[in-house]
Amino acid sequence: MKREKLEEVLKQLVNDEKITTATQDEILAAVSERASDTHRSIFAEIGGYLGGTFVIVAVATFIAQRFDDISTPVRFALFLTLAIVLGAISLLLGITSSVKVRLSSVLGLGSAISCTGSIAMLLDDSDPPTLAFAIGSLVVTFFFLRNRNELLHLATFGYLFLSSLMVASTLISGDFDGAPLLLTTIFWMGLSAIWIFLSYRSMIRKSLGYALAVIAIFISTQVQFTSNNRVISYVVAAISALALARLFLAERSWPLLPGAVIIVTFSVGEFVAATLGGSAGALIGLFAAGVALIASSLYTIRVLIS
Repeated sequence: MKREKLEEVLKQLVNDEKITTATQDEILAAVSERASDTHRSIFAEIGGYLGGTFVIVAVATFIAQRFDDISTPVRFALFLTLAIVLGAISLLLGITSSVKVRLSSVLGLGSAISCTGSIAMLLDDSDPPTLAFAIGSLVVTFFFLRNRNELLHLATFGYLFLSSLMVASTLISGDFDGAPLLLTTIFWMGLSAIWIFLSYRSMIRKSLGYALAVIAIFISTQVQFTSNNRVISYVVAAISALALARLFLAERSWPLLPGAVIIVTFSVGEFVAATLGGSAGALIGLFAAGVALIASSLYTIRVLIS
């Protein structure tokens, strides 16, 4: 409520003898004090974000400018020290208020990134930083389990997503045509299944969890299609779309139905273009099927509303 509106309401209450003038003044003073505290907390939060950013950028720039002059152990120690400091501040800050939750999540993510950088300093440049991302995944997951913030939610899924790709590339060499991508898809589908289960059990934010799982499934189907594993792409798309649609009937969470529709739309279009050569007859049949589905959906919605 705006202050002008509040003053009008309080004056009316005073006129109606519901409250005294002294009570009115106390309420207005409390509101002013709360607004001042809110402004100070916002500035403090922004200062925390900028401070953490400046520290990370300063350390990274220092190492980049003197990369050849600084030994590997020193680079490792600098990033590791930064990771420990940011992580310790995040833990000490706590999660007792919304401001502390947001600031703690940023510092926790900074700690995970710094830890990833420290391990990467020890690895050969020609090898994928699998170990670095694996350890970074453990660190960011630790902070996410402690603080179920959206930023840490996105960061944890992103770390695990990229780590799956790197682990698959490490386990299977590029000599096996398409095998690393196939294993990556298996990892991504497993990650999506875990995220769907956690979302269904309300252990994480449902909408965001379902959305991330749907994105991973969609990317998996597209990776298999572009790598010429088209049958696998179609099978994964069909099973996933049916599972998402069935889950939507039970959950009514918005990412599930659009996710199923998008996956089916892309897969059907790719099937028509790749298998049937994009012939006019196939396109007309696809168009007719789409019109029929839209008409039946509109009719069903109208019946349910009436």
